[in-house]
Amino acid sequence: MSCYLHHVPGRIRIKIPGIKGKPFYAQELGKKLQLISGVCLVSVNSLTGSVLAYYDENSTDACAITDMVSRETGVDLSQVPSPDKYMDDALSKTGQMVGQTIGKAALGIAIGQLFEGSPLALLAAVI
Repeated sequence: MSCYLHHVPGRIRIKIPGIKGKPFYAQELGKKLQLISGVCLVSVNSLTGSVLAYYDENSTDACAITDMVSRETGVDLSQVPSPDKYMDDALSKTGQMVGQTIGKAALGIAIGQLFEGSPLALLAAVI
């Protein structure tokens, strides 16, 4: 599992492999996050390795939260790709697979038409 960070003003979710399966460590991280002035609610899940924090934008910002999580976990959250990067990669891979499938189908049809009625038509259907 890689790190993940999603932020909208007033809410931040961070997935960190280092707390997955470590309930005591996750609980301690949650307690430290609650000490940040302006943090309203913290939920830490050691089963998923996820930290969710709601905060008052007038009192603190996401940087205070990510800085503390980075210090406590040793993970440089400034290097974590945004969710848009994950979506772009997934869409790119899906597009490549669809393109390859269409290309193979078109090649099969073209070869089938070229050799229609011959033993090679059977071979084209297999391709």
